[in-house]
Amino acid sequence: MRTNGRALEPLAFAYQLEEQEPAAGFASRLAALNGRSLRDLLRDMCIQQRSLDKGIASAVRAIATLGRADPEKLLKYTPVPKSGKLYEVADETFVRLAINRTYFRFCAHCVREDMDRYDGPLFSRPWLRLEWTLSHFRSCSRHEIYLTATKPIRTPFAPFDFSDTIRTLMPSLSQVADAAA
Repeated sequence: MRTNGRALEPLAFAYQLEEQEPAAGFASRLAALNGRSLRDLLRDMCIQQRSLDKGIASAVRAIATLGRADPEKLLKYTPVPKSGKLYEVADETFVRLAINRTYFRFCAHCVREDMDRYDGPLFSRPWLRLEWTLSHFRSCSRHEIYLTATKPIRTPFAPFDFSDTIRTLMPSLSQVADAAA
């Protein structure tokens, strides 16, 4: 992929790609770690928001390049619309409404563990688990608690900015974790 006539190269700062992390979540963490919103990062790198939102391979590969991640692994866990009302992700086919594209559920305990595990801005450390975007997952198997639903600010035809949503939740994260326990 090219940006303004220059080849796309890895950013200075990147987290490792986590197991079953979708491209929009990885891109959001990458943006936050580098001091940008997801929208600004995509604009700066000439990646269309809609392309990332739809899981278009060239956009996902560009994000993988920026974050030094395995593009095939990132593609595998990124929901992609297929014919009709179906999506494909992780070698599975789902009906459209099984993929939450306008909100996600999360485990406050997982988020807090992620914050302890990484360096960098606190809100850039948590990572979006694929299961947090699938409607049939309602609890965290690791912590055995219900997931908490959140409605991130979302621009039509663009992925939600996971890290920015976490930033807005940080003041109440302890209370959310206590309530979920």
